[in-house]
Amino acid sequence: MPKTKRIIASILAILIMSTFVACGGYVTETRTVFSSGIVFSASLCGGDEKSAIDEMSELMEEADASINVNRPDSLIAKFNAAQNGAKIEVDRHAYYLAIKSKEIYAATSGAFDPSLSAASRLWEVDADGINRYAYGSAKKESLPRADEVNALAGKSGMDGFTATEEDGKYYLTKTADGVTLDFGGIAKGYIADECRDVCLRRGVTSALIEISGNIYLIGDYRDGGRSKPWGVGVVNPRGTENKRGYVCGFYLGCNASVVTSGDYERCYDFDNGDETLRVCHIIDGKTATPIGITYDETTGKYRRTDHVISATVVGESSLVCDAYATAACVVGAEKAVELIEKIGYRALIFTSDGKFAKVGDFDFSETETLYKTEYSPL
Repeated sequence: MPKTKRIIASILAILIMSTFVACGGYVTETRTVFSSGIVFSASLCGGDEKSAIDEMSELMEEADASINVNRPDSLIAKFNAAQNGAKIEVDRHAYYLAIKSKEIYAATSGAFDPSLSAASRLWEVDADGINRYAYGSAKKESLPRADEVNALAGKSGMDGFTATEEDGKYYLTKTADGVTLDFGGIAKGYIADECRDVCLRRGVTSALIEISGNIYLIGDYRDGGRSKPWGVGVVNPRGTENKRGYVCGFYLGCNASVVTSGDYERCYDFDNGDETLRVCHIIDGKTATPIGITYDETTGKYRRTDHVISATVVGESSLVCDAYATAACVVGAEKAVELIEKIGYRALIFTSDGKFAKVGDFDFSETETLYKTEYSPL
């Protein structure tokens, strides 16, 4: 086996071993919140591991009842169903996510926007559409008309609600018609941050926490009596579904999150007669269109455009990584570099035209040569 591939294999072995096997003093648990489909996995070492895992599981259930838009009795579903002027009492989870969403929406000039549910439903890249066309056997017969899309373009709902705290209670008040919120773009990151806090309170000294792909690492990886950096593999965004592979891997020190967004997971393909379009769940609010697609008025068809196909962000807050990974896909590689440099995080960005950009320093060892065979510098 070539040396580069051996290094990749060793990196992934560390990640897989520490995620799924109780070894070297790690206590491991994997649970699923069935109403949302989120898979929670944690490998902990040191402190009160069992109590930490139980507390994190309770947190998952609590957050699900608060912010799961696909659960009719959730607090955010009640807000979404309410009329203009309604003041809905929520909990700390929904309140905090509303506040942070407004902050990051402003910081990214609207690239991160959790109020685009109408556009997601129109393109059928919401949960129902993805289940039908990506995971099911249904075939998409047509795409939205241009006038339907244009009617939603640039119409964010982020100014259509307020979030307030009054006498220890939290409220979301709807101030415009039709405003709905979906915190799916930062919910996993938020939960990962909350789980990190639980671990630190419980004295956990080494941990790998995974919330359906969002990773949080605490301390160093313990291999018997030795400590070493964690190994992280970055999925090849253009690998096949059955053999995705990894475009690179890197070693990472303690207390950091790794989050990747891209156009290759929650998506379906559509044949417009001339080319196959990748229709993904990441919507550009300014155009109300999934990234990588534009409407050609000359031909009257949608066509592919070059875009960010994968953005991996590394930093202290998983919520921030989550939001900025999405924003990076929306704004394009050059602006993504500027956004992420501004917050002092690190990132790996890959584009559909075979380019890559790196923000900050990474310990690739020899795996950097792997992605450089497929991608060239931006």
